[in-house]
Amino acid sequence: LSALDVQTLQELELPLLKEAIQLRDNGDPSASLELLVAAEDAGLNSGWIDDNKARALVDVGRRAEAIALWRSLENHPDEGLGTMAMELVVQQSGEQLQSLRDKLSRICLEQGWVAQELQTPAESMDTLEQAVLKESIRSRDAGQAATSLLLIEAAQAEGLKSPWLKDNQARALVNLERLPEAVELWRELE
Repeated sequence: LSALDVQTLQELELPLLKEAIQLRDNGDPSASLELLVAAEDAGLNSGWIDDNKARALVDVGRRAEAIALWRSLENHPDEGLGTMAMELVVQQSGEQLQSLRDKLSRICLEQGWVAQELQTPAESMDTLEQAVLKESIRSRDAGQAATSLLLIEAAQAEGLKSPWLKDNQARALVNLERLPEAVELWRELE
């Protein structure tokens, strides 16, 4: 891009951000996200665009992606943006943890499964991941492979990507007689 093109793009940033925020505030975070992605595709990049993308991602239910985006902004040269990003990582991580715990509890309740490993409040996503892993094994071993699979899939949807979760997902699939899917997962783990 020429210097003139870069300047023109930079002049578009503020109106673009205002429009993205207005779309979000009016209840259309998907359109806000699409606008910001299109701007980036056109060559307009900034920390504030990333911050607004993260906010839209939270609103469309993609919190794990938003947290990753804010983490990338924590050391931004704009100290205000960096500090705000750090605060949002902490806040959204806590909300993600609570949301996943609630989702896992609902799954157990709906499946008629009495969770043991998930009773203790998790302090981090790592400790919750270990609890999910143990609970999925426990439920699978008790003949509740469907419960095991649902717990693992809910954890994965929130960004937990442990290979142990994937292995136990495959084991639950075997118990549910879905062998081709299980083999596919194990191939990914090779």
